[in-house]
Amino acid sequence: MKAQSQVGTYVPRNQLQPGDLVFFYSPIHHVGIYIGNERVMHTFGSPCVTISDMNSGWWSTYFKTARRVIH
Repeated sequence: MKAQSQVGTYVPRNQLQPGDLVFFYSPIHHVGIYIGNERVMHTFGSPCVTISDMNSGWWSTYFKTARRVIH
């Protein structure tokens, strides 16, 4: 996952666009897809695919970096 977090173009959090990959924790061990409106789609336990608010709790605290792979 660390290698994946270095592919593409770095994107500052305030410039995220739907489709950007967002990475969490240090060392990085969780990735999701930014879907807009400060929300991230990811897999995390049950029910498998989840949508979380990046401004709340764990997601806000542990956001690490973002990359734009598809232009």
